[in-house]
Amino acid sequence: MQKQEKEILPHHRFGRFWQPGTIRTRLLVAFISVVLLTGLVIAAVSAYFNFQNAQEQIFDQLESVAALKESQVDTWIDDLQNELDSVLFEQSRFSLATSLLLASDKLSPAVREDAYGNLRDDFKRLIDRTGRFEEIFLMNRQGQTVLSTDPTQEGKIQDNQTYFKEGLQGAYVQPPRYFPSLGRVLVIFTQPVIDTDGQVLGVLAGRASLEVLSKIMIERAGLGETGETYLVASNQTLLTESKFQGFNSGETYVRSEGANLALQDKTSGTGLYKGYRNISVYGVYRWIPQLQVALLAEQDQTEALNPTYTTLTISGAVSVFAILIAVVVGLFITRSIATPLANLAATARQIAAGDFQLTAPITRKDEIGDLAQAFNTMTAQLRGLIDSLEERVRGRTRALETGAEISRQLTAILDLDELLNYVVNRVQSEFKLYHTHIYLLDEPGENLVMVAGYGEVGRQLKERGHHLPAGYGIVGTVASTNEHFLSNNVNEVLNFVRNQLLPHTNSELAVPLRKGEQVLGVLDVQSEQINRFTQEDVSLLQSIANQTAVAISNARLLTETQTALQEIERLNRRLTREGWQQIGAEIAASGYRYVAGSRRLIAPASDAWLPPMKQAALEKQLVKQTHQGNGDAAQAELAVPLMLRGEVIGVLGVKREENPDWAAEEVAAVEAVANQIALALENARLSKEQEKTIVQLKDVDRLKSEFLTSMSHELRTPLNSIIGFADVLLQGIDGELNDMALNDIQLIHNSGKHLLALINDILDLSKIEAGKMELVREPVLMNEITAAVLASSNSLVKDKPVRIITEVPETLPPVLADKLRLNQILLNLVSNAAKFTHEGKITVKAALEANKPKTMLISVADTGIGIPSDKLNSIFERFRQADAGTTRKYGGTGLGLAICKQLVEMHGGTLQVKSEEGLGSEFYFNIPLA
Repeated sequence: MQKQEKEILPHHRFGRFWQPGTIRTRLLVAFISVVLLTGLVIAAVSAYFNFQNAQEQIFDQLESVAALKESQVDTWIDDLQNELDSVLFEQSRFSLATSLLLASDKLSPAVREDAYGNLRDDFKRLIDRTGRFEEIFLMNRQGQTVLSTDPTQEGKIQDNQTYFKEGLQGAYVQPPRYFPSLGRVLVIFTQPVIDTDGQVLGVLAGRASLEVLSKIMIERAGLGETGETYLVASNQTLLTESKFQGFNSGETYVRSEGANLALQDKTSGTGLYKGYRNISVYGVYRWIPQLQVALLAEQDQTEALNPTYTTLTISGAVSVFAILIAVVVGLFITRSIATPLANLAATARQIAAGDFQLTAPITRKDEIGDLAQAFNTMTAQLRGLIDSLEERVRGRTRALETGAEISRQLTAILDLDELLNYVVNRVQSEFKLYHTHIYLLDEPGENLVMVAGYGEVGRQLKERGHHLPAGYGIVGTVASTNEHFLSNNVNEVLNFVRNQLLPHTNSELAVPLRKGEQVLGVLDVQSEQINRFTQEDVSLLQSIANQTAVAISNARLLTETQTALQEIERLNRRLTREGWQQIGAEIAASGYRYVAGSRRLIAPASDAWLPPMKQAALEKQLVKQTHQGNGDAAQAELAVPLMLRGEVIGVLGVKREENPDWAAEEVAAVEAVANQIALALENARLSKEQEKTIVQLKDVDRLKSEFLTSMSHELRTPLNSIIGFADVLLQGIDGELNDMALNDIQLIHNSGKHLLALINDILDLSKIEAGKMELVREPVLMNEITAAVLASSNSLVKDKPVRIITEVPETLPPVLADKLRLNQILLNLVSNAAKFTHEGKITVKAALEANKPKTMLISVADTGIGIPSDKLNSIFERFRQADAGTTRKYGGTGLGLAICKQLVEMHGGTLQVKSEEGLGSEFYFNIPLA
């Protein structure tokens, strides 16, 4: 009864007739598609060939028109040249022209006037008879117009005109051009006037208008309403009249594709392009070399393709009608097939929605009934699989997220012990293991030393120096073979040695910590469960192990660097201490004696010391002695110890005669003098020690600089090679890598960059402290600096909702600074801001200081995490950040701000900060103007 309640009612009772994605729909679509595709193929092929034929017909018609027009242009040119040839063909005209050209100044006025009049009348009659030329004129060899049918042109010098120069050499046609003064396009034909001896006497020229060509071009030639032919000059001006208003000859420029090809390449062809009216046209273009012009025949694409569009419309209507028929027929055919499948599909949708207790109704004994039966069996199996799969997916997702988080943290932790403990604790807690520990190979590579382990067991093993020979046991075998070892039941492993502190281990997985081909150690994890580890666990832990190996290598390099610096500082302190001891011994070995206005140096053991002085030095108090004379004058001696910080550094002795008593005020005065002398001696001693210390410190600084330079070279050379090879691998030059290898190589590349930046920062700081960093000051524009910094910094925020804004007016005067170091300061500040800002903006500003007109104030403000108020004074110290958590989360060495502060001070400015925790920070400094 319960099963019947879960069964689905027939689909037609609640389903719709048409449901996208159903079998019914697909069958119907398939049926329609056959008709549709067939119709579309036929229509497409027909359209294609119609379109191709239409284009061929259009181009053929345009070619015919262009050829006709070109022939008419050639005829027009030939007629003009022939007419110009006939002007001096008659001997009488030639004689008159020769007279005017050779000896016009030697002829009598009457003769010259007669020759001039007759020849000009002949020229005019020729123009009136044919109408081809507007003007015929004759020029002598100097380019002067001696005769013209236009009297206003006579006497003008044309020697600089191309048509004159070319006319001296032979027949020439000057390309048409627009004359604004005449408002027309004109062409000039010239030819030389040669006497019977072959000497050139002058040039005969004829000027003709292009009105005839305009009429030829504008004549209708069967190109419809939009078809036209026209000429374009070499400067791309329209030479003939356009059939469209607003496009005047001589004033309209034609820069269409056809005109450009014809004029630039001096070639002929066809094409579809934008015409001079910015409308798509079919065009044929031809180059006419005689006139140096382009002839174009064009017709609007829309008009030219109208017949083709009509054909396509008819084909589309037929296809639509066929589809409608197919839909009607398909509805009846598919309904009988799709209804049973639709019922099964409805059941499947409800199961997909989560109702796994549902079963499909079995109403037929054909293939569909078999499908329903198989579907019910599959649903039963699915119910069992889903329960276990969800838990596995959640666990795997959590493990991958843990691996990614561990990878991010490894790049920020620089302390080796902290790094190892972090890896052990995170792997242990996130993967819920029985035990996790890390072994590292010792210097000879013979033993594996347990350096980090989880919990109390790990502490005990580390305290007793637990180690294993390489090649021994599971861990030793992994280290020697550079291959992982997996056992999901260690009881089956031959010669397995169980650790007494870990009695419940049943599964064990050990992966090598390797950097390239070098094995640094082994990451070993154990579980109480049998069959605990999978191949996915092996891949994930191997990735973590590889990243840990790179981080260990980086931490070791950093430790070596810091150890070297500490050794330098220890030597510095020892040299300082020894120097102070030597100076103290030298000062303590001398004294002075003042007698009757004179002074001389004495040794401490000299007999010149007064007797009470030794007593005063021993007792550390004032001593008075009086000697009554036996016939001699009485003597009084007073000794006051020179005390400094409770120690005797000398004695002041005073002796006098004839007055054996010391008044209290005299004793007080001597004691005051003694105190002043002690202070003066201490100051002198300190000054002398300082001088020696300065010399020693200079030597130490020199040694430190030499050491750091040598160390940086030794580190940077292989490090650059590592980074370079990593780049090659990441770019796939040596072949494709899998995702895990790419992840490892990317970590090596990033860690190498991080270490290289640290080395460069240490070197910069060393140069600054040694006074060897010299600034190359020059006038620098801030907008150029900020533009360069912005270009370099955009990649830092490309994956975050952070904008970098610059507010640097271009009118700012230049500053006097080292361009490279100023760029370094700003880039470091912007990089810091990008590192600690998750969203919002970073603003770089520059402006003149109001109260200091000769300095510029530059600031970098962000909306990041801010700095606690109690940390503001320490962030400029070397190797310091706001707190250790910041270093682990965001990375960095703590040297950037220290270097920026020193560089700003070298420029004569001061770097300061304002910040409020949680709201952001602003670093600002001033720098002098150029």
